[in-house]
Amino acid sequence: MSTPEWDSEDPNAQLEVGALRPDSDDLLRSTPLRLREWLLAPMVLALAGGAAIAVLIGMALPYGLTFSGWGILSVAGLVIVYAVLFAWSGYRAYARDTPATSASFLSLKVAGFSALVTVAILAGVIGASFLVVMIGLGSAVALFGK
Repeated sequence: MSTPEWDSEDPNAQLEVGALRPDSDDLLRSTPLRLREWLLAPMVLALAGGAAIAVLIGMALPYGLTFSGWGILSVAGLVIVYAVLFAWSGYRAYARDTPATSASFLSLKVAGFSALVTVAILAGVIGASFLVVMIGLGSAVALFGK
């Protein structure tokens, strides 16, 4: 696939090319500037996922897990994986402070959290766990609600 060629003298072509790229100032505003800005949220997520896993494994040993319990356990595992990826992306954006790393951080933050919330809601619905559905919906409202 070759890249399309635009006529540099055509003002409409310049407008179309500029409309496809995000403004670098907007991206750099989303870059974490302090250590706690990129480390605090992944740490909270990892601790929450780890606590849920510890509780579920503690309950699984004497009683076993139901279908709902396995769903919650898998979502908690995904939360920890997401927290690690989120921390790595935040560190890259913090250390390099370029539009590319900021765009990567912002896309992982929004798209990854959206995917995690969707998986949590689906796991809660399939596993008939009201708590997981409410956590997923509450997280979606907290992130996207205004």
